Amino acid sequence: MLLAVLLLCVAPRMAPAQDTVRITLADAVALASARNIDVLRAQNSLRSAQTRIVSAEGAFQPNLSLSVGPGARFQLGRSESVLDDSRNVSGSFSVGLSSGYTLYNGNIDRASLAQAELLAHAADVTLDRTGQNAVYSVTTAFYDVATARELIQVAREALDAERNQLERIRAFTDAGTRPISDLYAEEATVASAELRLLTARRNFDVAKLTLVGLLRLDPLGLYEFPEPEPVDPSAVPTAGESELVDQALSRRPEIAAQSARIDAATQAIRIADASNAPSISVSGSLGSSYSTLDELNGFAPQLFTRNPSASLGLSLSLPIFDRNRTEAAEEAARIEYENELLTMTALRQQTSIEVRQALLDLNTAQAQLDAARRQLDAARQGLDVEQTRYETGVSTLTELAQARARYVEAQGQVVQAGNAVELRRNGVLYVLGMIEAPRNTPQPPTEEEYRVR
Repeated sequence: MLLAVLLLCVAPRMAPAQDTVRITLADAVALASARNIDVLRAQNSLRSAQTRIVSAEGAFQPNLSLSVGPGARFQLGRSESVLDDSRNVSGSFSVGLSSGYTLYNGNIDRASLAQAELLAHAADVTLDRTGQNAVYSVTTAFYDVATARELIQVAREALDAERNQLERIRAFTDAGTRPISDLYAEEATVASAELRLLTARRNFDVAKLTLVGLLRLDPLGLYEFPEPEPVDPSAVPTAGESELVDQALSRRPEIAAQSARIDAATQAIRIADASNAPSISVSGSLGSSYSTLDELNGFAPQLFTRNPSASLGLSLSLPIFDRNRTEAAEEAARIEYENELLTMTALRQQTSIEVRQALLDLNTAQAQLDAARRQLDAARQGLDVEQTRYETGVSTLTELAQARARYVEAQGQVVQAGNAVELRRNGVLYVLGMIEAPRNTPQPPTEEEYRVR
């Protein structure tokens, strides 16, 4: 099924008619992990960080360069010793191979490599949290679709009930037991019920489009999103708030990522401190040359026998005054380190608040579901009583309409509260960092998606 969805995404215009594609919540999660824009950006950030590791590792390797230089020399002035004009022009050719290696630079290279590795780890862990964000967003949108679909059923049942009621009232008015005003009032109620059904269908279509956008599917495609499987209540931790906060702080990927950034900022301080350290490097070169001025030796004898040369050198560089650049770099690195600590403090505070709020939301949602079910039972009984009283002529149509409105509203509240409980359970798993976010092969936008249609 997932393969069919991907084919539909790649070639949305290949066929004039499309079959409806069924996408479960598991399929949607897999699609989001491969196609979500934020996830793709996080993957690109990880690739960039890994590239910086490769660059930092290059500092531990010697450089090597080859130079080849053909040339010509034109003598503009005329020398009395040169009688032949052809000797005013001479040619040359040189070739050289040079290499250098830094023996010591205050351990800047090692600190730079450690910093690059820590930032890559932070990017890797951040990708996990970005994936969890995408999964939770898709899950939320999935439950929005489910809620909208169930509300369509509620509105449809209410419309059917009102139409049946209209037929009964028409029979009463034909028999002369009810005034014609009741018939007109019920016709208006039926029209209002039809409008509510249209609104419910529109909300359902909008909810599906939102989910389609999150999955980066073709908006013109036909999709079916079935009811998601309910969350196993036993999978939601039930420990105390303090224990759950500790679990969140140890599990949340962004906490681990921020810790790596703090360590990377520490390495930045080491790099800045080492800027005024001495630097020791060794260099060597091999080379040779040829010139047409040497008429006694040809190209090969000059290049391989007479003119080859080699050099080897050791250099020591000791900074004495750099116009306060080292001090400024050190201070900037320490400020950045303090900012990373502040970010960690805010992140831990926010995590603690989110955990407690998620638990409050779950408890509230469960209480609301219980209350909504009791309200629905009472509204159903009240509607049955009012229906009997109206048919016996004891109550008015207004009282019956109010009872039916309370019943329909209670039905909608049960639907919303039931899905809210499931979503809040997912929310607890999300704030605890327990949502599973698979890493699938990235599927960036294709050329077909770039084009203007």
